[in-house]
Amino acid sequence: EFGPLVSILVNQCMSKDRLNRLTAITWIEELIHHPYSGGDALLPHHSEVLDAILYCISDSEEQICIVAERTNANLISLVRDTKGDFQLAPLLETLTDKLMTKDDVPTKMASLRWINMLLEKRRGDMTEFVPKLLKVLLKTLSDTSDSVVLFTLQVLSRISLGDGGGPLDDPDNLDDAHKAEAHYGLLRGTKDEKHFKLVINAVLGLFSKDRALLENRGSLVVRKFCVLLDAESVYMLMAEVLSASCQLTPEKGLRVETEDDTENGPSTDEGKVEDPIVFSLEFVSTMVQTLNLILLTASELHG
Repeated sequence: EFGPLVSILVNQCMSKDRLNRLTAITWIEELIHHPYSGGDALLPHHSEVLDAILYCISDSEEQICIVAERTNANLISLVRDTKGDFQLAPLLETLTDKLMTKDDVPTKMASLRWINMLLEKRRGDMTEFVPKLLKVLLKTLSDTSDSVVLFTLQVLSRISLGDGGGPLDDPDNLDDAHKAEAHYGLLRGTKDEKHFKLVINAVLGLFSKDRALLENRGSLVVRKFCVLLDAESVYMLMAEVLSASCQLTPEKGLRVETEDDTENGPSTDEGKVEDPIVFSLEFVSTMVQTLNLILLTASELHG
């Protein structure tokens, strides 16, 4: 039983003493590879271990960061490759908490890589967590780091695919000669039309409430969706949503976007597809102009 040992190491990873943190995270790295404590034997404790790793990954001491990054890579490989059963809820609770409470880029990128891997590995089991996850990811789109925003869009794209899509090269792990190809790689997979529409509706709803985000990041968001999910399908769905909005009125009993929509995100009723949002004509016009400009100027859409 490794529970008591794991608890001690996790607590020491959060110690104020540098040596305690370094020793603890080094022990955790060794535990992952140990013939008795590593592998599937560690799965019952993976959320606790992950919490400690993500805490150390942005440590002020460079040596601790290096060990934490290496340990995180080992743990994510263990979980990705295991054939054993493990609970998603504790992992996702840890990951979403870090995305919401931590401000540093390394922690957010590590958390997004985990969510991306889980969607790729167990897309069907992740469905029940999508509504809550979507709320967190929408907030992450406003991050000041372009790297965080781009990876968030990859995660949102995986949500749109029924099988989570195949593996996509991570530019951080490639040399310069292959980065451009990886950045513009198309996710291979069959779209889940319900979740594809859920994601697009959510993003358009966010843009309608946060015009600064639309102005500063709108082009980046749309272009990245296009290269990951196929430009034609993205444009067709956005056109469908915007066109349908123009034909709807509150008098018909359909939902009008409110301030709470952006704050609260989509309905947590997993089995329900969101009612159409009635966008203002001014927003629809602005969005159409934005889409036209992207179509005319984005070189990656004309490959």
